[in-house]
Amino acid sequence: YNFGSGGLLESFGVAFSGFTTTSTNRLIFNVPVGERHTGIAHSGAYITNDAASNGSTTLRFGNNVDYVTIQWLEIESRDTASAEALHSAAVLTATNNEFLVQQCIIHGVSANAYSVTAANGNYIFRNNIIYTSAALRLMDVRGAASFILQNNTMYTQGGDYAFLYDATGYTIANNYAGGAATKDMWDVGAGAAGNNQCSSDTSATGGSFTSSYISKAGSAQFTSVTAGSEDFRLKSTAFIIDVGATIAAFSIDCVNTTRPQGLAWDIGAFEYVAAGGSDVLLSQIVMG
Repeated sequence: YNFGSGGLLESFGVAFSGFTTTSTNRLIFNVPVGERHTGIAHSGAYITNDAASNGSTTLRFGNNVDYVTIQWLEIESRDTASAEALHSAAVLTATNNEFLVQQCIIHGVSANAYSVTAANGNYIFRNNIIYTSAALRLMDVRGAASFILQNNTMYTQGGDYAFLYDATGYTIANNYAGGAATKDMWDVGAGAAGNNQCSSDTSATGGSFTSSYISKAGSAQFTSVTAGSEDFRLKSTAFIIDVGATIAAFSIDCVNTTRPQGLAWDIGAFEYVAAGGSDVLLSQIVMG
């Protein structure tokens, strides 16, 4: 499905269940070039739900929806009665099947911005901006047998956690999580491995994480973390610039900027671009 500009409003959300898909016959939700977001809410095509308190998840996937790709889309929940922006329930039927979400903005005012309750399958989240404008839990991936989380920016306004996980076998790298009241990154299981994480508290060094960074406030990293006017583009002084790890599977950020722009990848969904373009290295200058 190609989303056009102006958004899609569904009073009771959109549900998908039982599609026949394969690795070469995917269910793809895509936003065309020219109508994609710029990293700011409502700057491009988006899907939202009713603001009424009826518990309507914006985009919900039921059983047996394998090989799904969602990209370049903003998914918003305005419902105030425990309704997620994006939710999957027992969505994958085989170990190798894939649910891919990339270059999206996922945010809401209620419940979890995203919730996974499924076993089996390979969930991949990369280059997403995931946040809430209220004191609510954010991203809960407990129950997923396999989860790849790379270069996402996750921020909650005082919710219990930004990222909750519970299993080994996860691939977690280059993510920023902040704003949580209890823990930004909360491992309630055996301990997932990861590297080059960053949190606003001390939780980024939990589990089996290596080369990770703690106590880096969101307000010092991003243009704005103020509820209702969030802007997660990086400040020029952000600590998370040039401290990420190189990932072979992709080479862009959430707005299609090539990674890296500096000496190394940046942590989070955005790659910082210095004003005036790239610097010229002394090694590139030929002295005559």
